[in-house]
Amino acid sequence: MASSRIPLTPLNAADHPDREIYVGWDRGMQTYYAQVFDGEDANGNEVLLVDRGNSIGDLTYPGGVIDAVRDYAEIPADLATRLADDRAADTSTFAQLRTEAGHVARQALQGDPTAIDAILGTSAPSVDDVDLILGPHTVHRDGTDTAGADNATAPLGDDEDFGGDDGLHSGLGY
Repeated sequence: MASSRIPLTPLNAADHPDREIYVGWDRGMQTYYAQVFDGEDANGNEVLLVDRGNSIGDLTYPGGVIDAVRDYAEIPADLATRLADDRAADTSTFAQLRTEAGHVARQALQGDPTAIDAILGTSAPSVDDVDLILGPHTVHRDGTDTAGADNATAPLGDDEDFGGDDGLHSGLGY
């Protein structure tokens, strides 16, 4: 789920026919957000009474969102649970994805193409598929790649080239 957007019913809706209230979880910003719009001003610009959750990690618990809109909206009894569920459904943070990508890359470099298959849910590429892209080659456990018609051996990468010594970036080109 990229983000959630839960519309709320305004308090005294008859007195505020143009009022719109939204709360939710913003995956990209890793924050809850709350917005209360109250129609347009004389110049046609939206009137924004509440606008919270605009920076990374700004609101990290549902109560902060509920407090931000309490004076403007009817608060459903299950709102905190719905917000928490939206956040829990969003489990793929950048750090988690990067860790998983490094794990899959290490396994692939060690000759386990099924590591990629498990993540992508596809069949692992065949040697012929890889040869079409890289040319005929063999990746050895010692980190060398035998490539080309003359089978010259070249190292996949040196940790010093990538500014690290943990081997995570070795041979991955970044």
